[in-house]
Amino acid sequence: MAKSKISSLSCIFSACILILAYSLSTATPELGPEIWLPHAFQIACWAFAWFLLVQRSKGFPRFSDPAVLLLLWSGMYFIYPSVVWIGGGYIPTGRETTNANVAFVFWLHGLFILGFIVGHLLIRKRTNWSVPKLDLQRLPSGWGIYLILLAPLLFESFVRLISGQGLLPKQTYGEKWYGMYENIRAAQSAGGVAYLVLQIKSKLYFFPILIQGIGAGLIIAHSVQQRKNYFRNTIFLLTGTVLMLLLGSGGRSSVMIILIIGLIFADLTAGPLRWRYLVFLFLLMAILFQSFRYYRAVNYLGFNSAFEIVKENIFNRPGGVANLDEFTGMLGKETFGIWIFQGKKKEGLLYLAQNILAPLPKQILPLSLQEKPTNQILSTELLGELALAGAGVAGAIIVDGYRLAGVPGIPILAAILGLIFAVAQNWLTKGVPRGAKGPMLLKIILIAGLYGCLYNLIRSSFGTIITMLFYWVCMPWILVNFILAKYPNNILTSHLPILDCPHYRVRSIVDSKNEV
Repeated sequence: MAKSKISSLSCIFSACILILAYSLSTATPELGPEIWLPHAFQIACWAFAWFLLVQRSKGFPRFSDPAVLLLLWSGMYFIYPSVVWIGGGYIPTGRETTNANVAFVFWLHGLFILGFIVGHLLIRKRTNWSVPKLDLQRLPSGWGIYLILLAPLLFESFVRLISGQGLLPKQTYGEKWYGMYENIRAAQSAGGVAYLVLQIKSKLYFFPILIQGIGAGLIIAHSVQQRKNYFRNTIFLLTGTVLMLLLGSGGRSSVMIILIIGLIFADLTAGPLRWRYLVFLFLLMAILFQSFRYYRAVNYLGFNSAFEIVKENIFNRPGGVANLDEFTGMLGKETFGIWIFQGKKKEGLLYLAQNILAPLPKQILPLSLQEKPTNQILSTELLGELALAGAGVAGAIIVDGYRLAGVPGIPILAAILGLIFAVAQNWLTKGVPRGAKGPMLLKIILIAGLYGCLYNLIRSSFGTIITMLFYWVCMPWILVNFILAKYPNNILTSHLPILDCPHYRVRSIVDSKNEV
């Protein structure tokens, strides 16, 4: 065990040293020493958080751990853009930035990471750092669930093909988005049933994604537990991901979340999944994610022409794949957002109340609690009239914290988020009969869905997190338990047996003898 922890810590600290060394070697000449201390501070905070997680866990922390997921996203949204900026890479911003502005944001990154990990470890129970391998024999293979959710998209594409419109959609992502926004505004203006249906759909859109993600998770988990068909199932799921990107509406996040939820579910039930395979898979997903960013803007040209443009952008554009705009754009938004709220009165407890009440319809709230969330303010300031037509940008939790209480608001908000997800992990294993059974299947499903969207802890408002918890965890848990109250032995609310408990081993030996 000690060797595993030493090996894990060696990997973490080596990675941090390599990041700093790379930043130094690629830094633009005009950068002064004022940038290096805050850059080193945020990396040191990131390394320290990993160190604390390794100390609490058995060996290297598991992928499905919420703190691990937050640190992974921090690496992509905080550390990676800073390295790109130091090397002179393109960072989209709404105004001219100075070294001092960016250095200030680096300090805030470090404070956020420290606040989250301290808040998380404060109430996280030591017994909840790993979920044992579970017996999945009673659960379906996952193929049917995954394919049923894929079928409507394939049918829609088939209808488009036989109607002479071609297999792939010609409408760009921007056109689809503006069209959807027009429908939303029309429903809001009409009110009545149309607006009610719109409200319900906005709360339920995530559940098909969650169910398909669980289907993918069952495929991966059974493959891991049975130790076969790794390559076949990986190719199948990657192919399904590509098909959904090419044939779907153009949204990338919703497609990638399916695979991420699947990996989290598999790690919770049949893990731990091996990091060397996960890293390889994440690199493929990052390339796919960035490639489709270019493709969906020019898909009306046809696949061959669009693919040529994608290749041109990936291989000949400065930065290429190395400059993932989804993540580098975060630094620009944070710098711009901090500039917007500098000198303004901080919102304090009123801000917290506004976000805690976010799941409720705005119409029933007092005017003082109807302030715009950060993402709407950023969209309006950055995009102007385009924002009125439906265009928008994601938020930034760093800016949310600054709205709350200035610099102290960053670690305060991060600590609150850390506490929330410590409670979620404690709830997952609450009431588990130790040594014989694992968590309830329904809890694992809901937690996998919640953790699959943990990138929102960085790129969304605090109110979005509260809304996710309310509609994606609390309400389904209450509703399903109410419906199944008369069926106590159902698979959803039963504790899954542990695969390697003594009872299971004895039963397996007896079954194998009977088969002979």
